[in-house]
Amino acid sequence: MKYSIQFQYKPKDAARPGDWTQNEDLEHEPGEPIMLPAVGDTVVCTLTADGPKMYKVLTRNFSYLTSRDVGACCAINIVVTDVGKDEMLARTKE
Repeated sequence: MKYSIQFQYKPKDAARPGDWTQNEDLEHEPGEPIMLPAVGDTVVCTLTADGPKMYKVLTRNFSYLTSRDVGACCAINIVVTDVGKDEMLARTKE
């Protein structure tokens, strides 16, 4: 099965995520686990012109698709938001 991951940013005061995403294809050996961030985890991704930044995972959605051309695939949408400075300090050491 092929996997792709899509990170999408949602500002804290917004009703829905923005349209821009960072898309990544995941490669793994058959039988090996795929490490995905859980809700509440922090991830670093590039969702603005400012470059890579740390975000907090809000939601994950898995879409399973099958086609004759591609075969079986799983598209994973991960919505992220900003991490407060105090929370960031509790998670990492600068």
